[in-house]
Amino acid sequence: MNSNLEREIFGLISLKQEGGYWDFKEKWHTNKARLLLDIICLANNVENTDGYLIFGVTDQGEICGVGNDENRKNQENIITFLRNKKFVGGVRPKVSLHILRADEHEVDVLRVANTVHTPYYLVENFRDQDSCVRANYIYTRILDTNTPIDKSADILHVEYLWKKRFGLTSIPIDRLYYGLLDCSAWSKNSQGWYFVESPEFTLAFMGNDERTNNVKQFYSYYQTNEDTSYDVLQCKYFGTVIHETECVVLDSGRYVTSVPHWGHIRKGVCSRDMLYYKYFLMDDINYRLHEFLFDKESYDARTAHRKFLEIVLCYSSDFEKEQFEYYIKQRIDQVLEQIEVAAEKNLVFAGVNDFERKQENYRIHTGLVLNHLLEKFRKKQGAESFSKYC
Repeated sequence: MNSNLEREIFGLISLKQEGGYWDFKEKWHTNKARLLLDIICLANNVENTDGYLIFGVTDQGEICGVGNDENRKNQENIITFLRNKKFVGGVRPKVSLHILRADEHEVDVLRVANTVHTPYYLVENFRDQDSCVRANYIYTRILDTNTPIDKSADILHVEYLWKKRFGLTSIPIDRLYYGLLDCSAWSKNSQGWYFVESPEFTLAFMGNDERTNNVKQFYSYYQTNEDTSYDVLQCKYFGTVIHETECVVLDSGRYVTSVPHWGHIRKGVCSRDMLYYKYFLMDDINYRLHEFLFDKESYDARTAHRKFLEIVLCYSSDFEKEQFEYYIKQRIDQVLEQIEVAAEKNLVFAGVNDFERKQENYRIHTGLVLNHLLEKFRKKQGAESFSKYC
């Protein structure tokens, strides 16, 4: 479990009360229909956030643990359980199970993902013992209470869940972000692209920026051809620009991507000297555009894409970026030495002056080393999480 999630769960437990997207359970369910109802209600919560079933905690927020619970489930059990239920459209809630420790106790956290596929509901009754989750009933959770198992949610809440599915509850920039998750949902025309389900969303290049054309970055020299140009991509909603980003055209036109951010890590405690690198945040709209513009059918584009991401970091979130940069700062001398050794190999072959060649070559190797260390960092974090929580 990542520390963000750990902090959130312990924060909810400390409130000593349940809420609109979290539910305490002293023990795992003995009634499968009641378990299913809880999952559906959290998947359909109207707080527009992930839901949590927190096992091993009393209704009053006292931690009792689940170490001796004979009905305890693992993630595979839950996923198999949901897979066998007949949800409308075959779309089921997405769940993940996490284990954390509190003193001598283990607490299970079933995380129910927040998605745009609401409302989740069954097309066939599911019964266990004396309880029945009914087909075509829509259940949700309001404040700290689930919809009763023999009733459907209030019409206002049902309407909200359908609006969420059709993107009518989000502001345009959020709807654009989620729309970009599915490249096949966009169609190309002479101006650029439009979103098929909502054609008021459009993407279009505005033409080359002559001021920056031919300005090369270190990733230009790592491509097969270092020729570089730039363009501006505008994202519009009913003709209004809601997002604009600079794009770089690499490998002599074979590969187009949004321009990544500059990152920097201080080399010394009091020094202004920085270790510079480029990165994306994978939960950011510019990363979504980076993925959207990638022509996966082109061999040349695939090659350029691979080489680009060898020296540009992709963080899962801003939190991971902060954690990784701290990790690098703690061992900055070793990292700098590793980069210096790697940079003895020249990877810049274009006709540039010696100062520029050394600078760009150093940045290429910085990207290569940091990406390698990021992979090690993630494995280390995963191993520590497993050791701590399992």
